[in-house]
Amino acid sequence: MISFEDALAMLRSSAIPLEPTSLPVRAASGLVLANDVRARLHSPRRNVSAMDGFAVRDVDLPGPFRVAATSSAGAPPPNPLEPNEAVRIFTGAALPSNADRVIVQENIDSDGMTARLIADTGAERFVRKQGSDFSAGQSLLSAGTRLNPIK
Repeated sequence: MISFEDALAMLRSSAIPLEPTSLPVRAASGLVLANDVRARLHSPRRNVSAMDGFAVRDVDLPGPFRVAATSSAGAPPPNPLEPNEAVRIFTGAALPSNADRVIVQENIDSDGMTARLIADTGAERFVRKQGSDFSAGQSLLSAGTRLNPIK
């Protein structure tokens, strides 16, 4: 009789790896990745709002601001801001390319046309930067990783 470790070593030395294959993720549970999984895109894809509020340029603080547009999650990014403009923005929505802060809605009084700051903006910018979760080309899972469902 041989030990468990010796039997395992014999099995491993005679095992032949399967050829790599492509499968839908739902069919891959329990299998092992043959290659690294790399991100195709940045996440988030562009700067997005972390809160509901108004996207502005720091240079225009303390306002008031003309509300130029609304930006919702999944919609194309709004046009760049002109001086003293703001965009009504919702969590996950794209910021105008030149906006560098989101003022949370609790700190703004707005009639839909104009937005006025009613509290200090604080240090937090409430902007999730492009690629802050991961960047295009970044390895997300390494070859050799066994795929299992999250429980």
